[in-house]
Amino acid sequence: MAGKEPLVYIDGEYQPKGSAKISVYDHGLLYGDGVFEGIRAYNGIVFHLREHIERMLEGLRITRISSSSREAEEIWVSIREVLKSPRS
Repeated sequence: MAGKEPLVYIDGEYQPKGSAKISVYDHGLLYGDGVFEGIRAYNGIVFHLREHIERMLEGLRITRISSSSREAEEIWVSIREVLKSPRS
C-alpha cells in the first residue's frame, strides 16, 4: 500500500482519507456517540462475521442510535466490497 492513500467509508461512499469530511454538526462528533466493532480478515475471510455485525447492531440499539435494516444490509455489502478490494 506504499504510496496509496487509504480509503475511508463515509455516508455510503469510499473517499481518500485526506479528502474525507464530516459535518461539524454531526451528533457523533458533538457528543461522542458511537459504536465500534473491530473486524479482522484472514485471507479474505472474517471469523464470525455474523456475530460481529449482530454485536454492532445490538450496540446501536442499546445506545439508541437509530439504524435501519437497509443500513444493516449496507454494512454487509460494504464489508464484502472491502474484502474483494485489491487493497484489503
